Amino acid sequence: MHLLRLLVITWLSLGGLSWAYIDFEAIRKIGNWTAEARGRIVGEGKVVGGGGGEFGGFDGGGVGQSVLGDLGGGGGDDGEEVEDTITASLQILCSDLLSQLEKPAPLKPSPTPPCTTITSEYHTFLASTARLISSIATRQARYQWDAESSVHAKLAWLQRLWASRKGNSNERSFIEQQLALYNPTRCFGKNEVLRRGVEVVELVNDVIDEFR
Repeated sequence: MHLLRLLVITWLSLGGLSWAYIDFEAIRKIGNWTAEARGRIVGEGKVVGGGGGEFGGFDGGGVGQSVLGDLGGGGGDDGEEVEDTITASLQILCSDLLSQLEKPAPLKPSPTPPCTTITSEYHTFLASTARLISSIATRQARYQWDAESSVHAKLAWLQRLWASRKGNSNERSFIEQQLALYNPTRCFGKNEVLRRGVEVVELVNDVIDEFR
């Protein structure tokens, strides 16, 4: 993984960050905002096959697949309406994520929950992210928007927030801030948080590549 190697080199060049702008409460908030974004996209459509499954290696958590007629979100089947819904949902999510990434560095670290809580909330956050990306990928496969689509632009913004230092005024990507938050806890395997973050970025990139 070229991106993984690049992030490892970047991390080592910094000597590891001794602080994080985000805290455990921020991860909970971002996970909730991500789930809400997906909820706006899928609307109240009928759900079938609630047996779970995985997308990109993340647990699907029992979320079923919307039937084809309900792909529009909000019950519609209009490609422009679906595009507008996804665009607005990503705009809200990215704006909220940016607000967390640009918080000033805390004067002291936030209290550290038990590892069972940390890992459970982290995996819930990842699963919400995977479900969101999956819901967008499904709709892109149906409507075949091109690179001029507003959805493409918002996905590119989400990718920058996760992977690029240039995405926020603190000049620390979301992945880097997660590393700074989680590495001191020793609750995860070696490079697990980094690897999972890279997997999310690659999932987003895969969807972006479908916009022709």
